[in-house]
Amino acid sequence: MRVLLTFSLLFFLSISLKGQGFHKKADVSSAVLKKYERAGDLARVKKYTEALESYASCQKKDPLFYDAFYQSGLIYGTLGQFEEAELAFMKCLALSTSYRRDLQLLIGQVNSEQKKYAEAIEYYEAYLASSPRNEKQIKLVQKFIEDTKFLLSVEQDIPFDPRAMEAFNTKRDEYFPSISIEGDEFVFTRRIIVGDNFNEDFYRSVKDPKATEWPEAIPFYAMNTTLDEGARSISADGKTVIVTYCNQSGALGSCDLYISTFKAGEWSKYRNLGKPINSSKWESQPAISANGDQLIFCSNRLGGYGGKDLWISKLNRDNTWSEPVNLGPAVNTSMDDKTPFLHSDGRTLYFMSNGHPGFGGFDLFISRLDDEGNWSKPTNLGSPLNTKSDEGLMIVNFQGDKAYFATDRRFSETTNSSRSNYDLYEFDLYEAARPQKAVFVRGIVRDAETLEPIKASLELVDIRRNDSGIFKETDTDGEFLFVLEDQREFGLFAQATNYGMHSMNFNLLEDNLESERGLEIFLQPLRSESEEHQTILENVFFQTGSAALQEKSYRELDRLAELILSNKLGIRIIGHTDDVGNEESNQKLSEDRAEAVVKYLLTKGVSKSSLFFEGRGEEEPLADNETASGRKKNRRTSFVVVD
Repeated sequence: MRVLLTFSLLFFLSISLKGQGFHKKADVSSAVLKKYERAGDLARVKKYTEALESYASCQKKDPLFYDAFYQSGLIYGTLGQFEEAELAFMKCLALSTSYRRDLQLLIGQVNSEQKKYAEAIEYYEAYLASSPRNEKQIKLVQKFIEDTKFLLSVEQDIPFDPRAMEAFNTKRDEYFPSISIEGDEFVFTRRIIVGDNFNEDFYRSVKDPKATEWPEAIPFYAMNTTLDEGARSISADGKTVIVTYCNQSGALGSCDLYISTFKAGEWSKYRNLGKPINSSKWESQPAISANGDQLIFCSNRLGGYGGKDLWISKLNRDNTWSEPVNLGPAVNTSMDDKTPFLHSDGRTLYFMSNGHPGFGGFDLFISRLDDEGNWSKPTNLGSPLNTKSDEGLMIVNFQGDKAYFATDRRFSETTNSSRSNYDLYEFDLYEAARPQKAVFVRGIVRDAETLEPIKASLELVDIRRNDSGIFKETDTDGEFLFVLEDQREFGLFAQATNYGMHSMNFNLLEDNLESERGLEIFLQPLRSESEEHQTILENVFFQTGSAALQEKSYRELDRLAELILSNKLGIRIIGHTDDVGNEESNQKLSEDRAEAVVKYLLTKGVSKSSLFFEGRGEEEPLADNETASGRKKNRRTSFVVVD
């Protein structure tokens, strides 16, 4: 809600009252009254200059005529001449402190527009002290006070240098941008004319990674339909997209969320996500997480805090969505909170709201998720990014240093932007508003012998937590992509029917990892092999110098137990060490560690007859023991399938 009520609305409201409550009109002469009514007629047809002249004439002939000063103040406010409006209202206040109850409110508003925030707060509070009866108006003024206190204290000079995306902007509206995780694909919605009607379609631009400029965008035919393609959110692997469609046959509400997936080289037809995501209310503006396992969206469904709220649902292992949960009062307000964008780091949420303290209208905010699963109190992204106008959807690239948004604001006379259409802009996001670091791993699962891609099941879990993890199945192309949050340690587990298992470890707590492309996971067919085909248990760890298993090892060993039991396998566990210490002690340590793994597997129901173990000490190094990283690779536990 704007800090300043739209003066034109107040003005025409006062005109429509036809003088009700303006008792002092009865005290003026017929000549003055005639000029006053003439001024009202001129104002109704927006001839504000002539109306002001008539009101000035009334004031000159009768300097005590309250209504003439009041109405001229409203016109000055409508014209944005706030100093003149304040002078007119202050004259009214000098004539009477109680004749118009809204006078204190209006003075507060024109003071706020002049950035006289302390004075504005005084007048707002004076208005509330007059005991107004309109509860809606009371809440509105309380919001004005909250906003004005915010403006009194906030830093209003954030770095902000928007650059028009000239390759995409036209005389049509362009909005709802999205950018791929690798920064080489940009998709947005353009409002075009089809026949006699407007239609919203996706447009797409793909550039060479080495290029600096985007090529012209073309219609995204693979994803466009005869319907309006509105808000679009796509998972980081580019295989799941969720959009909003409204007023469709068979829909649950006025607007519902629909999903399409990319399989076998093509996009599926959009299907309604159904319950519990959609309801009989309004659902829109989806924001799917990078890994595709969470969905934040906007809805006015029951159970919220008022207006439109942000809700979150999580993808179950059976590919159904959980009952949506409100993001709570830290994020949602009694007004509208909309257009969520969840960064790939999984913890940084950008959205727009008119309920939190701001500069007016809808402002852009940032909220961060803590380790306990709580969203922080949103921070206003500041001015001049935010203004008294409405700011819309903003997205941030994977690296977190560039943001993109659509606006109808004109920043430069040399750009295509005009007040009549929305255009796309990019800008460098200042440090404090950036998400935390994240990395992604993109790769493919192959048969270890034929090297052909295979369909596989993968699960990414934080091995230091009890999280359920993120489960995915590859297509027959074997391709996958996962995004890893910073400051966590992940285990990646891959399995396929009639194949063994493969694991990887990504420790973002200790290692400065970077995004990896072209990762290959090789799965060994399930049959007895020579020991050269040892499978390393990358997520099995022991206490330093000990055979005591660390708790974070349990996730991987549980999966190994499942593999043994479901395939009735015989397994030999093999322990390895680096060369620190003497050879005899290392041999003993490797045997003890292998035995510790066997003992754990026994607790999971694996038969003792299926398990064997041995230690090989420092005999089979995989890397040079002269470096810390080499010694780390050599300290490992592996297994082989045996008859």
